[in-house]
Amino acid sequence: MKRLMVILILLGVSGCGHAVPHKIAKDYKNKITGTIAVLPVIGEKADSDVRYLFRIMTQERLHQMNYNPLPIGVVDEKLTSANIGKKEFLSKPPAEMAGLLGVDAVIYITITDYDRDFLITYASLGIEARFDMYLGAAGEKIWTAKYKHKESDFGIDKNMLKIQITKIYEPIIQRIVDAAFSTLPANPEKREIIKQGEDKKRYFEWLK
Repeated sequence: MKRLMVILILLGVSGCGHAVPHKIAKDYKNKITGTIAVLPVIGEKADSDVRYLFRIMTQERLHQMNYNPLPIGVVDEKLTSANIGKKEFLSKPPAEMAGLLGVDAVIYITITDYDRDFLITYASLGIEARFDMYLGAAGEKIWTAKYKHKESDFGIDKNMLKIQITKIYEPIIQRIVDAAFSTLPANPEKREIIKQGEDKKRYFEWLK
């Protein structure tokens, strides 16, 4: 438990003050969108729970910033109904995806680096993700940001270490999401809240 607390404390300190690589359209404030769809996370190397956490935390962050994300369950149902699988999902342009989902913009999340190492008395977990927002009508990329965070620890039993590293997935991912979205302006306009209902924790079979 003490070791876990140390890891979490380090998590709260590490990465502070680092610049977040990002680009945003100069006239972004004139292009702030209405509805947004957070698409399934890209990154086969990462565990399915890691991909799900990235998606749901991005959804929550958009709500906090006064954006209007389409419920994840609705997005998944529409993609499933349209028979959009892995190959089709990656090959369709953003404008087409936005039109299919009936939203003003789409967000792609790509896990660009996922490094989890376990040795006898050492473990490390590093995750890097990129966030890309495309305007639906033109398919123009209006925002992108990338951030990486890594944690490591020494001197713990290997099996216990795996359990503790797994427990800190959530705060690591939250830090990455918060860092990336710190580069995106909040939506100043009043928005019509889409009824969320209960998003089902499910993935396409090809995302599991």
